Amino acid sequence: VYSGHECAEIPVGVLFCDHMQSQMPPGFEWGTEHNVPPILGRLKEAGYVLRVMAATDDTEVNIDCPGENITMTAQRGEGFIEKNVSDATWPVIVRCSEPCLVMQYNRGYRALGYNVVETKTDPYMMLVPSTKNYEYSLHFGTATYIALNRTFEFTNYLSIVAPTANVGEVRYDLQPITTAWTDLNNGYSIVSFAITPGLHNVKTNSGNVPIMGYVYGHGVQHITAYGY
Repeated sequence: VYSGHECAEIPVGVLFCDHMQSQMPPGFEWGTEHNVPPILGRLKEAGYVLRVMAATDDTEVNIDCPGENITMTAQRGEGFIEKNVSDATWPVIVRCSEPCLVMQYNRGYRALGYNVVETKTDPYMMLVPSTKNYEYSLHFGTATYIALNRTFEFTNYLSIVAPTANVGEVRYDLQPITTAWTDLNNGYSIVSFAITPGLHNVKTNSGNVPIMGYVYGHGVQHITAYGY
């Protein structure tokens, strides 16, 4: 099952729109704790949008974001909870009393108005897997886009989440990570940094530490973006 939009504005009325699409996991793969990555490359004031869907009535949803910790109640089949996160550079923790689905949305290029010079970016939607879905190794590639019959690269970023006790084991393309990790104070830490175009991998020395990665990028010469 796929979800998305042909050309969505995030939020509605903010230019520009872009195609968004993501594969939806089955309900039994939903979880109760989600570590949401920051969106580097943008001004912090651009923020981002979270949406949370519940699989069970009266699900308590706690969103721990910069300077704010809120709890709301979600009902099964009655839309979603939406939260505007004010700081694009900070991660967020979403905790649900019952399994839920979390999506992150990058805001449109004009999110801060017409008088602000921003990164060339566009809306994208990114599924945020729960900690129960973390993997032992990650293999991924950055995206490209076609414009005017030419292929262009993005400015690409990677966020990695790993158990705090094991961050020293994590390797990016077989090399230790030198960027500082941020402790999320829930047993996990996150690190984010720019990456080069191409194919990459993330794994740990032992090979049995659950980790998760998020890849995203902004346009260089054109207003576009991607994230997964």
